[in-house]
Amino acid sequence: MKATCSFVFSLITTVLSSQTYQPFIQYGAYRDILSSPGELALCTYSSGNRFWFNGDTAMAGQTYHLLWIAPILGSPNAPDFCPPYQVDTSDRVLFALMREDTTTRQVFQYNSDLQAEYLLYDFSLGPGDSVEVGHPAYKVYVEDTSSVLWPDGSVRHTWTINTVFAGTTTWIESLGNTNGLWDPAMGLCLCPYAVCYQQNGQNLYGDVCATAVDIETPSRTQQSIKLSPNPAGKSFTVSSDGQIFTKITVADQYGRIIFIENLDLLATNQEFATATLADGIYWVSVWQHGAPLGTQRLVVAH
Repeated sequence: MKATCSFVFSLITTVLSSQTYQPFIQYGAYRDILSSPGELALCTYSSGNRFWFNGDTAMAGQTYHLLWIAPILGSPNAPDFCPPYQVDTSDRVLFALMREDTTTRQVFQYNSDLQAEYLLYDFSLGPGDSVEVGHPAYKVYVEDTSSVLWPDGSVRHTWTINTVFAGTTTWIESLGNTNGLWDPAMGLCLCPYAVCYQQNGQNLYGDVCATAVDIETPSRTQQSIKLSPNPAGKSFTVSSDGQIFTKITVADQYGRIIFIENLDLLATNQEFATATLADGIYWVSVWQHGAPLGTQRLVVAH
């Protein structure tokens, strides 16, 4: 009997591990999160964000993909935060830098404070395995694995994860943690929330994908701005390859906007002082009447 059980378990494991791997980092895909922390809103949800990968950058000898975030808004013709939901992907800030090793099925995130990366997900694990993920590092344990069929006909591997102190959660290949996409150790939340994954216009997970104001599929974009000098000392100059711009924003390593300047005159290059910026890594974005022209990484070293 023991030999039979071992054979069946081995067969299931072989089937799961041999299925086509669905990468976590994919272009042309949206991940939407709607939530209602605290008291319920009139239409259940009270806030939301859309996430997508677009573009890449070199850091510490590795290539990282840029993960962007834009707010989900309620319908302007309905009270509070009510459907149909809308997203304008031009109103975006940088959320994180990530890379993926599709051979080992591991996903890494770069931390500017550490000036190093940490393991975010390991989609190669099997039942009984454990691994430290996130920052600060948190050990998780795999209780069980299975597979689910998505509407596009693809099969996604799933993991039941025990986070010890936070309870159990579920990882889904290509999606992330169903209880917190970017936090692999986040357990069950009592707050109402919903996650939706949409690719090439098709809803593949969840049923509350926001209606996009910008209906164009996110794709790789060519950066049309340059920063010099970089690293910057007392100041740096932004040039936009001949295209005029009307606004510049500077975000910290977490994508939080810390500086905005609207220009009175149209410009194709502009000098900015760094006196208010501490040494570190920033993301500089240039805008043309509300539309982004490009984003570049800036290192400040006084």
